[in-house]
Amino acid sequence: MVANLNIIVIEDNDDLRTLLCNGLRVDGHLVTGLSSAEELEDQAGIDHADAFLIDINLPGEDGLSLAKRLRKAHPLVGIIILSARVALDDKLAGYDCGADMYLTKPVEMTELRAAFKSFARRRQATLN
Repeated sequence: MVANLNIIVIEDNDDLRTLLCNGLRVDGHLVTGLSSAEELEDQAGIDHADAFLIDINLPGEDGLSLAKRLRKAHPLVGIIILSARVALDDKLAGYDCGADMYLTKPVEMTELRAAFKSFARRRQATLN
């Protein structure tokens, strides 16, 4: 059985954030939704997060800068970028900033859930 993850979703669109959080909770993950990178600083338990789902176009600090900062502070954390930016240069920038995966909007919820399930399997294997 794959372990449940503590996932933080950072998406400024309220409706999409709610949809993403609820969709990931279906698999038993503990999911916290935030609307900006700045809210992350106020979030207790950030050091216990297993994975992040980050939009690039955030108010304040953008998602690429956040991903880079998270990767530096937490080298083993999972980072998935979910963005409307579909150009190859944008995707490459996401990977350069530390993303494990770059998905484009709109994303099928089944694909997103599968991506986190894959990360959970790899994480569990390294803990055993």
